[in-house]
Amino acid sequence: MAKLTTDFIKVAQVGPAADGRTIHEEWLREMAESYNPATYTAMLWPEHCRWFGNLGEVLELRAGPDEAGVFSLFARFAPNAAMLDYNAAGQGLFYSIEVSENFADSGKTYLSGLGVTDSPASLGMPSTRFTAQKDINCFSNVPFAPIKPEDKDDAPGWFKRFFPQFFNKTEGAAPEAAPNPKKEPNMEELEARVTAVEETVAALAEQVGGFEGRLAALEVDVAAGGSGDASGGDFAVKALARQIGALRNEFRQVASVARPGTTAPKTLGAARKPLL
Repeated sequence: MAKLTTDFIKVAQVGPAADGRTIHEEWLREMAESYNPATYTAMLWPEHCRWFGNLGEVLELRAGPDEAGVFSLFARFAPNAAMLDYNAAGQGLFYSIEVSENFADSGKTYLSGLGVTDSPASLGMPSTRFTAQKDINCFSNVPFAPIKPEDKDDAPGWFKRFFPQFFNKTEGAAPEAAPNPKKEPNMEELEARVTAVEETVAALAEQVGGFEGRLAALEVDVAAGGSGDASGGDFAVKALARQIGALRNEFRQVASVARPGTTAPKTLGAARKPLL
């Protein structure tokens, strides 16, 4: 992907700052002369904070008078996708230089970083920001020149990455857990059970047929004046009738068991669309 770079943009000018300090022309000259990304690359930082991640890198510096003749420092840098998102949201419209005097014992002033800030210049005068870093002063002045990205990454802004609670909750939401499908019965096991039921029903039918034959014979014997059984006809007939009635009830219960495929399956509703 092509790397987006800016033209030279004014990032500082000589003169007093809002707090009474002064940006010296010698600083700006030395920073422009000594700056070398191969030695140390000055990064763009949101409000000079390091823990949010950088917003780009400074590629080149140049010092000289601006259109009004004020000696100034100009920077050409490469903003990243987070910087473009940040600026598109109307944030970080000003710059703040981080000045390191006697950088690495060189005796020269060096640009160690460039802050992207919302602290505007007051009445054309540079406002001042300080960091907690040793021997580094921060000066900000001119407004940010708008950038039109040519190849913008589809990456979220750094605010979205670090503060997702302030943005759309549906972005990156975890997919809902799919409902557990109902476990289907084992068809082989069901077939075996039905076969066993059929065999039991056949055996019961055979027994019922035998009992009905014996009952008919007893009824004939009783009608002819016999006892119906050596141990007492009436008692035997009643006992046999009770057994036959119980067998018939059992037969009806077993016969009511359905074979696989005889009942329509319960509907589970419309299929859930996959979460994309």
